[in-house]
Parts: sequence; C-alpha cells; structure tokens
Amino acid sequence: MNLPVFIARRYLFAKKTHNVINIISYISVVGIALGAFALVVVLSVTNGFNTFIKSMYTAFDSDMRITVAEGKIFDPTIEAFQKIKSLEGIASYSEVLEDNVLLEYQPFQRINDADIIPNPRQSIATMKGVDDSYLQTSDVAGLVPIGEFKLKDGSIQQTVVGYLIAEELGVSLGFVTPIKVWVPERGKKVSTTNAIESMRNDYIYASGLLTADKTIDSKYIFTSIDFARGLLSYTTEVSAIELRLEKNANGNKVQQQLQEMLGPSFIVKNRLQQNETLYRVMSSEKFAIYLILIFMAVIISFNIVGSLTMLMVDKKKDVATLQSMGADTGLIKRIFLFEGWFISIASAAIGAILGVIACLAQQYFKPIPMPSGFLIDAYPVKIQILDVFIVLATVIAMGYLIARIPVSYLAKRLKV
Repeated sequence: MNLPVFIARRYLFAKKTHNVINIISYISVVGIALGAFALVVVLSVTNGFNTFIKSMYTAFDSDMRITVAEGKIFDPTIEAFQKIKSLEGIASYSEVLEDNVLLEYQPFQRINDADIIPNPRQSIATMKGVDDSYLQTSDVAGLVPIGEFKLKDGSIQQTVVGYLIAEELGVSLGFVTPIKVWVPERGKKVSTTNAIESMRNDYIYASGLLTADKTIDSKYIFTSIDFARGLLSYTTEVSAIELRLEKNANGNKVQQQLQEMLGPSFIVKNRLQQNETLYRVMSSEKFAIYLILIFMAVIISFNIVGSLTMLMVDKKKDVATLQSMGADTGLIKRIFLFEGWFISIASAAIGAILGVIACLAQQYFKPIPMPSGFLIDAYPVKIQILDVFIVLATVIAMGYLIARIPVSYLAKRLKV
C-alpha cells in the first residue's frame, strides 16, 4: 500500500491526543455529509417536480404538431397531408382548429335560500376544436378529473373547460345553463359604436373540467372541430395537425420526413420544441439550485481546514519522526492531503447513501405530503443515478481542493 495513503488512513480512524480534534473531525464529516444529503434530496425532488410537469404537458401536447409558417389557418385536404396519414411511424392523425373567443356565463347565486339573482361573468379563452380521433392522438382525457372529456351528446355540443376559466366564470357541471361563446364575425369590420353587431355567438354545455397546469387551465376550452368551424365560419380549414407516433418510431427521422414532404411553408415541431421555453426554464432552475447548494457545501466543507489544522498540530511529533527517517516535504504533505480527501470521500458517501434512502422512502411510502389543493398527494421524487454521481464527484473534488489550503500553508509554518 502507498505509504502516505496508509498513514492517512490510520490517522482517519485512530483516536487523537486531544478530544477536541475528534469533535472537529466529526463536525467536518457531519457537515459535508449533510451537504451531500441535501444535494441528492433537493435534486431528486426537483427531478420529481419536473417529471410531473412534463407528464402534464405530455398528456396535453402531441408527439408532433404541424402549423403553417405564415398566417393562422390552412387547408388540410391537399395531397401532402393525405400522404402523411399513411406515413410509416404515424399512429394517429388529428385536425385542430384554435382561435380566441369570449366566454359568457350566467351562474345563479342563491341568497337566503329563496332569491335567485343572475350574475353574468365573462372570460377570454382559446377555443381548441378537435376531431373525433383526438383522444387517440393525445392523453388529455386523463387531465379531466371532474366530469368527462365529451364534446358531443347527440346533437348537443359540449365543451371541456380549463379549471381556472370555470372558476372565473362560476361554471358548474351540475347547472344546465349553457356557456355563450362569442367571436368576431369573419370578414366583417368591428363596429366601434356597437361591437355586438360584428360578433357572432353560439351556446355550448360544459361536460368536464380540465386540470393540468396554471397556464393551460386559464387558457383553453375544448370543443368539437365542427362547433369551432361553424362558429368561425370555416369549412375544412385547420390551424394545426397533431400527430401521435408509434412507440418504436424514430421521432427525429419522422420529423425530418414530414418537413421534407411539406416544405418551408409549414413548421413541424416535436413535443420538446412545442414547449421549448418551459423545458429550458426547468433545466436552468435545476442548474441554479445545484449551484446554490454547491456554494453552501463549499462553506460547510471549510470545516476540513480546521480539522486538518488541528491534526497537523497534534501530529507534529510524528512528522518530526518521519522526517528523521528520511521523509521529504512532499510525502508529509501528501499524508495530510489524503487525510482531508478521505474525510470528503467518507462524508460524501454517507450523505449520498442517506439521501438516496430518504428519497426512496418518500417515493414508495410518501411520509411527507403536499399541502391540500395540489394535484398530487405527496412531494414527487425521482432519483437519477447521474445526479448522485455528480454530487459524489463534486463533493469529493471540492474536499480535495479545500484540503490543499491548510496543507500547503501549515507545512511551511511547521517547517515540514
């Protein structure tokens, strides 16, 4: 065994002359272990939240979305789109028509269990008209905990409303009052004196409430594409084509094929590109959290300086003995450098192991619940092995670098 490593290992476990040195060493181990523990736990919780948010957008967004490069709508009856339906790797094809609408709803408020007073409310929303195959293209039905994702009941048109929109309007599935949907009449100039004359409207009944993300819940209502086309005075036009890919399909290859088939007049986006800003923000947040925790761990790791300082003073006689036996300055410095490094390795390993155990306990037994009102009942946790290795590598490297400070300085002071 390497002599500096052997001596450093003996110093690590051997009882020190002064009990205070043992206490300082224990504080160093505990402090660094807590830093590693916090890194593993917080990064795993961040992964859990990110995975949960992505799952909601995964249910809402399609694998591929085709939109027109210029303008708002296009005709999907052209030959290129007919070929897309039979393209290898495409599992489902849906037509979508979106536009902004004004919603008006008149809930009823009962006072003193006798009087019923009308209280009309309004809200701006994005109406997303979808065809019958949309539920095969998207998993959005899983985001409707109240009611059901149903857009037609015979001849009656129905809608699924974002939860926050429903809250703003006072919509309740138990009421039989329809929602009034207003849009500007296409091709008609908006009147400044009487805007109602340049608007058209239709009625629709709420069948379910959508709960996904604050942005989605406050923005979207779902209708049948027939209702949307009728209200907007369109026939076959769409604002997007949404696609689901087969499980084993190569997404990048399919996206490239679609773009080549449609040309520069259309834009093909995969799931990540549809929410590029969101995913970038989540990655940035995780990196920022990592840097903050590393900064805290660096501060805690300076306990190593105190521990090594006291150890070098305690082992001054041993150092003199080694020097008399021919040990040079480099060997003595390596002994204490390895001592500091061993403290970091042991502490990082203990902290990481305890962090993984805590995360597994939360993942399977959920001892820490979320506050009421959230979509999940406990804090989500997802352990990524790469994160654990990064934490270990960072803490160990950090401990090695910090250990060099007292070793280099005190070696000169002690004339080692």
